[in-house]
Amino acid sequence: MINKLYLSNLDDKPYKIKEKLEFDVSANKLNYLESLNNVYIDVCIYKVGEDLINLDFEISGQAILLSAINLDKVPYQIKIKEKIFLTADESLQDENIIYHKDNFIDLNDLAYSYIIADLPYNIHSQKDKTDIVKDGYRIISQQQYEEEQKKKPSPFDKLKDLDL
Repeated sequence: MINKLYLSNLDDKPYKIKEKLEFDVSANKLNYLESLNNVYIDVCIYKVGEDLINLDFEISGQAILLSAINLDKVPYQIKIKEKIFLTADESLQDENIIYHKDNFIDLNDLAYSYIIADLPYNIHSQKDKTDIVKDGYRIISQQQYEEEQKKKPSPFDKLKDLDL
């Protein structure tokens, strides 16, 4: 298993890797992330000129998230495809090129940061789809809300019958 990709070993030919990554999410600060399972990263890395490195990667797997309403476990499919450029020359850094001073890329850290950015903040289980009624309010889906709004009579309907 390759965890670190050393950039000094690269030549002009593309270097391809497909790795299964393991994560210990017990130390994470996201209280809604239960686990990450079967996470794979597929990387193609190559030099672009002398100072740039192109990194194309795809991350796939499954996250188990906790429902925002009842804390049920909800599976979430991870599918991320990205292309980034890295440089060790700070003067080349801009919004499209990332300055990277280290001689290696930690694939676990890279994948984990993209996975965390991809996860939804609010996820709901199938049980959450039913109406939850409490004192003075109820929780319904967006679709239910839109259907109810269509059924409501318009206050302007009364104006149709007025003879002006």
